Amino acid sequence: MDSHQILHRITRQQSHADEINKIYIDLMAVGRENISINRLTTRLTLLEEKWKHFTSTHEIISLAMLSLDNDSQESLKDNEYFVDDLYRATSESYLQNKEKMANLKDEISLSSQPIIEIPKPHQSRLPTLTLPKFDGSISKWLTFKGLFQSVVIARSELTAVEKLQYLKTHLTGVAEQLLKNTELVEENFEKSWQALIDYHEDERLLINNFF
Repeated sequence: MDSHQILHRITRQQSHADEINKIYIDLMAVGRENISINRLTTRLTLLEEKWKHFTSTHEIISLAMLSLDNDSQESLKDNEYFVDDLYRATSESYLQNKEKMANLKDEISLSSQPIIEIPKPHQSRLPTLTLPKFDGSISKWLTFKGLFQSVVIARSELTAVEKLQYLKTHLTGVAEQLLKNTELVEENFEKSWQALIDYHEDERLLINNFF
């Protein structure tokens, strides 16, 4: 490949660089509201293809330069393609445009998802009787257990979630830590209540505390 052929490829490179630089601007020119996921995906694919072609041509130019004599190489190095380091500048533009389009794709994906309304929790039907908080003390466990069973667990109109909520709001100290990461879901009430029983009714602990 002689100098003229290399110059021809350099001229085409400058055109490809302009296309890469303007691809995001051209996309936004249609209006943000008119950009769909499909349109954006197509532009991202086009950007990748243009960048792949640009890098491939750059490698061809670089290799062809090595086959030229020194005078020809020095003459070509005065071209703005090399002086302005067009490859590096286009690489930066490619990365920036790719990031912008990726972020825009995420925004469009989120905005296109259906909005799910979370129902407001209904009025609490928990007993109005004041129940003392339990701090994990073994000496207070049996009293708390009895009160909780009669005041909360015995109320059939309460849901499992409400019972668990009531339980968690009346625990402090060590007892609170036991259920700290327990989610307020129906299936967790029985598990949580049984966990408290298993922990505090360890026979050895009860014996050491009362005898």
